[in-house]
Amino acid sequence: MIRKGQNVIYETGKEPEHFAFLATPPADPREEFIRSLIKNIGNKGSIINWNQSFETARLKEIARDLPAYETAIDCIVERVTDLMSPFRHKHFYTPK
Repeated sequence: MIRKGQNVIYETGKEPEHFAFLATPPADPREEFIRSLIKNIGNKGSIINWNQSFETARLKEIARDLPAYETAIDCIVERVTDLMSPFRHKHFYTPK
């Protein structure tokens, strides 16, 4: 089973909406997953995740294998921001 979830805030001040993708083998879930992702996150705004390099590498693999989605995936990859970045670059500090 493959499960990916995301929370989307469509408008400032609004509660996030949760979307999940659930696939069951043996079918290849990538095309169904990427269609769901594109539909749910839209085409504007920041995409915040943990471990950007891993997540964007997986998206680029899907773009390579499913070229019909390459343009949409490239737009997604450009919007990704790594939640780990402020910690890695020590932009966040607490005395504790």
